[in-house]
Amino acid sequence: MGVTEAIILGMTALLAGGINAVAGGGSLVTFPALLLFNIPPLTANATATVAAWPGLLSGAWHYRGHLRPYWRPVLALSAVALLGGLAGGTLLLAIPSQAVAHAVPWLMGLGCLMLVLSPQIQKAGRMAREWRPDSIGSVLGWRSAVQFAVGIATGFFSAAGGVLLVASLSSFGLRDMQLMNALKIVLGMAMVTASVGAFIAAGQIAWAQAGIMMGGAMIGGHLGAALAQRLPASALRVAVIIFCVAVTAVVALRQSA
Repeated sequence: MGVTEAIILGMTALLAGGINAVAGGGSLVTFPALLLFNIPPLTANATATVAAWPGLLSGAWHYRGHLRPYWRPVLALSAVALLGGLAGGTLLLAIPSQAVAHAVPWLMGLGCLMLVLSPQIQKAGRMAREWRPDSIGSVLGWRSAVQFAVGIATGFFSAAGGVLLVASLSSFGLRDMQLMNALKIVLGMAMVTASVGAFIAAGQIAWAQAGIMMGGAMIGGHLGAALAQRLPASALRVAVIIFCVAVTAVVALRQSA
């Protein structure tokens, strides 16, 4: 790995850590960056997932005060999310790498589309009765089933995880945006932790790239969590969408060449 690659991946991870803390979808930046440096798709997805973990941990620490009153139900929901993430990561490893490579442009395009539609999804969620994770009973049933499904999707393709988490929490009726952001980060960390374990066991991590990106993601996660309480996420979301669409087009063209 050259100096230029190290600098670009480090800066990309710094940006992604901030994006994950503010809006979600940071892996839509790190995943294609790894692809552009000729990292195989399966390894790129696994490495981007590993790289996201320190940033999520940093963001979760920053939001600990918001979650403290709800720690029991949050812990229960995190356990469900962790199992889903493990199932998704295991499913990804079971699919032939060639099939994963062909699916990459479609997966990235789907992630971009979900990011575009996320405001509409959140708006629809506001029609539901207002909800907070006040007890373990409040997170059981269909809400746990939804989080398990989101965990599978995140473990399979981490770039879509942040957007799916925001959509699912909105559908629950959660209106407190700071609490939503805190839950998004903690549940995302649970999903990523499980899938990371599966990827490490399978030897699918590009550790040189992951090490550089983990440092950038941790700094970005801390800065992003601080800024998330002051800045609107809309401008950042638009920038991520533009970047995502452009890189998806490049990846699709390279694959068809």
